[in-house]
Amino acid sequence: LVIGFDVWVGNVRGTRWSYGHVTLSENDKAFWEWSWQE
Repeated sequence: LVIGFDVWVGNVRGTRWSYGHVTLSENDKAFWEWSWQE
C-alpha cells in the first residue's frame, strides 16, 4: 500500500456470503443476534 493503511472489509450476517454459516441457518434467531463488537 502506498500510504500504509490496511483495509478490512467484512461479510457480516445478512449478506449472501454469510448464509453458509457452519452451525446456524438464517431462520435461526441466534443467526441475527450479533453485534459489531464480536
